[in-house]
Amino acid sequence: MTSPRIMTSSATAIHEPHHAEKDHEVGLAVWEAALSPAHNTETAFFDMLSNQDEEERTAGRAALWSFYDDGEVKPTEYTNAADFQAALSWSRPNSEVRQLVVLEGLAYDWIDALRRYCFVPPHFFALHRAHPDWHHDGRARAPVGQSPLHHFVLSYDQYHQIEFTADNSKEEPIFYLRGAASRTISMVEDDSKKLEPKSWIHEIRRPKKKKEMPINIAISEHLVSYWGADHEFGGWTAVILVDPPRWGDPTEAVYYRTQKEDDPRHSDVHWARCKGTFADIRPLPRVSGLHDRIPIGKCMFDDIVHLGEVNYIPRNVWDATRTCRRLVLAHTAARVQKIFSDAYDLKMISALNLDLEDIASFNFKNFDERAWNLKWEGRRFTRLWERREDLELIRFKLRFNIKMIESVTPSDKEVSEPGKSGKGVENRTLIREQLQDQRDLDGWKELDRNAEYIEQMIQRATDSYLQTVAACEAFYSSIQATFIGRITKMATVFVPVSLVAAIFSMAGDFAAGSPKFWLFWAISMPIAVALICWMFGLDTVKKVRKQFKKLKRRAPAPVPFETRPVTEISAPPEAATSYFRPRRLWTVTKATRGVEDVEGGEPEEEA
Repeated sequence: MTSPRIMTSSATAIHEPHHAEKDHEVGLAVWEAALSPAHNTETAFFDMLSNQDEEERTAGRAALWSFYDDGEVKPTEYTNAADFQAALSWSRPNSEVRQLVVLEGLAYDWIDALRRYCFVPPHFFALHRAHPDWHHDGRARAPVGQSPLHHFVLSYDQYHQIEFTADNSKEEPIFYLRGAASRTISMVEDDSKKLEPKSWIHEIRRPKKKKEMPINIAISEHLVSYWGADHEFGGWTAVILVDPPRWGDPTEAVYYRTQKEDDPRHSDVHWARCKGTFADIRPLPRVSGLHDRIPIGKCMFDDIVHLGEVNYIPRNVWDATRTCRRLVLAHTAARVQKIFSDAYDLKMISALNLDLEDIASFNFKNFDERAWNLKWEGRRFTRLWERREDLELIRFKLRFNIKMIESVTPSDKEVSEPGKSGKGVENRTLIREQLQDQRDLDGWKELDRNAEYIEQMIQRATDSYLQTVAACEAFYSSIQATFIGRITKMATVFVPVSLVAAIFSMAGDFAAGSPKFWLFWAISMPIAVALICWMFGLDTVKKVRKQFKKLKRRAPAPVPFETRPVTEISAPPEAATSYFRPRRLWTVTKATRGVEDVEGGEPEEEA
């Protein structure tokens, strides 16, 4: 599949003049004409551009690397959209221009500059703005004929530190904050009013409190989109689009969803107000063991810019794709490692709280104080289940990324190029790039295998919890059945006594207070004693018989060595050699069948 090429000489004839696009309305008309109204992603993206105010159109930042033939590299970071447009408009038309652009956010002034000067197609930004689930289930796809090598989308989880005020209800709410990383979600309804679709709302799943930090940890899903093309004069342009980690002021677009007790599937939407401003909330800092203080956290944009600071410069389009692929792999690996550490800590805590030897021997003396069904039911077992659920979701996204990278890896390209003699000459550069891409793909697959192992470890921990609970229930059921059996035996003793008392209670000389009432005791007591001996004496007799059998089977004590005769010492005793002799099957012939041996009473042994 051929890669897209940029025709710099005829670009002004295809697009509108630049002086006409200075007007925002004219520029929106150009975007509307370029986007397809048949696709929901492109329609929602155009609505987002139309609703941006002046501050939102200029918000964002970008980084630009320019590579020239003489080896000169100019890395520059821009926070002003006008300066960024001026840098893109200046170029050398007759030279090999190589540019790498990293853009954060979807502000109109920034993406319009990329469309005008780098000729990035509008559907590239529309697909980046779509919800990650749309990419996973195939609702958001690149146009037909677009090579995955020059346009692909990867997803990863980004940590945030969010300060919010939860309600006082028992249910754990699910918070939604209005942020710069905008995604389209479905329409929500309230009991009092019907809400319109909120395209600026981003979901935060299960925020957790961090003990060592006065912040709350939240995770949001981000996308990394890549687009690359070749210039007419042999150069190339690569664009990496990332989501911003900072969150805006969510005081007007914060709501949470609680579940009913009778129907967990049904959720009620309630509005809430947040206290404070969220204008500049950084991601979760990375804890490093080399320093006592916590270093400053970096988002995806800062990570890519940091690669330029350490002189990691992409040589071609494939190197630019590896940049974002490796960073997404690093973020995903960090997320998997965090789940592994949490699951391992929870597993070790459970092993310390309840001694494993007691479980193996079923010793439940202190089970009520240290058992899993008390400490695990509301805390650790629930957290393990949440980690497993997060890991399953990560593996689902990981397979999506692996499938995308497999299509990006140029494994089907020709490894030879035509030489002067007409024969193919080995292209060592392309072979080296293919080997590097294969190593990167192996790294993704290895991460998937590690995630599978962690999922199995969590499954074993949860299964052990369930098996322990089932064993405890069976143990207590057995104890209860034993107690019921004993009570039944005791009641059986009083049944004949009660029968005799009922008979003697009739009118006559044998009733209570009569002269012959002593006959009641003379009859009932022997019957009760006989029943007690019959019920409890059988077990005692069985135990005594077992003891006698053990005494009979026990071998006699050996004679001391010094008191034995010499003739006895020369040959080993029968008991010492019986365990070392090979056993043989006894065969009985027709002549000796049914005839006992005179000495031992056993059939003859054939040779």
